[in-house]
Amino acid sequence: MIPCSVYIVTLNCAEWLESTLESVKDFSEVIILDSGSTDLTYAIAESFPNTRISHQDWQGYAGQKSLALAQCKNDWVLNLDGDEVLSSELKAEIEQTIQSNQLDALITPINDVFLGVPNSKYTKKHAKVRFFRKSKGRYDLENKVHETKQAIENGADEIDYVINIGKLKEKDYDYIEREMTEIVKACREKNILSKVIFENCYLTDDEKIKVSEIAAKVKPDFIKTSTGFGTGGATLEDVKLMKSIVKDEVKVKAAGGIRDLDTFLAMVEAGAERIGTSAGIEIMNEYDKRNK
Repeated sequence: MIPCSVYIVTLNCAEWLESTLESVKDFSEVIILDSGSTDLTYAIAESFPNTRISHQDWQGYAGQKSLALAQCKNDWVLNLDGDEVLSSELKAEIEQTIQSNQLDALITPINDVFLGVPNSKYTKKHAKVRFFRKSKGRYDLENKVHETKQAIENGADEIDYVINIGKLKEKDYDYIEREMTEIVKACREKNILSKVIFENCYLTDDEKIKVSEIAAKVKPDFIKTSTGFGTGGATLEDVKLMKSIVKDEVKVKAAGGIRDLDTFLAMVEAGAERIGTSAGIEIMNEYDKRNK
């Protein structure tokens, strides 16, 4: 078996997944993080002995990829999408790279297929770093910074990103600071608001404190409790903890699970200066009723 972990994120990829997994059946492990497939994605994944699939509520593309990467056991990793097939030529190059042990990554060519036609006039030829040493940790950061700049170019006036939870769990605090610094810098250069999402439901209090300390140093516009798609949302304790560390240097946004006026007001009292909620209309209607 090739000593390399393949990691994939999926959502209803049954139509293509079997071809994808067949192309990497000789790799020592395949990690699939699925965000709620209702087709045969699970059945197909479980039919391959080197593949492990698990569920994770959607964390955004970069966040989802980071969590999948964190599960990989090998230092060498290959990032694929659920509709991509590894060519025999690239597979051979990957094996040779691992055996020679002289490189840390490969820039891999990607050939898009449109309506069954490869390299048609409706697709583009491009290349990305998809195969690399996990211990070097550069791919995810470069990808996030690129996505940030691209989103700004496409008209975004605020940027939210989820920290690399895997790197935090590994206590790679230098990476967390570098990630935050580069993304916040990309936002500042274009006068765009930056928000750093902790996803506190997956963190210990010590981890929340450490990221808050890094944020106090880097100074994004906001630190944010959650995406709202994880296993838990904002809590008063987390808002108070985060605010106690960043003080007035950075604002705190509470998001996830805030559905009534009392909770809204409690979050503000705890130190939140912005609230993320899908119940905004109901909350403001209740506020108006109480203040008539």
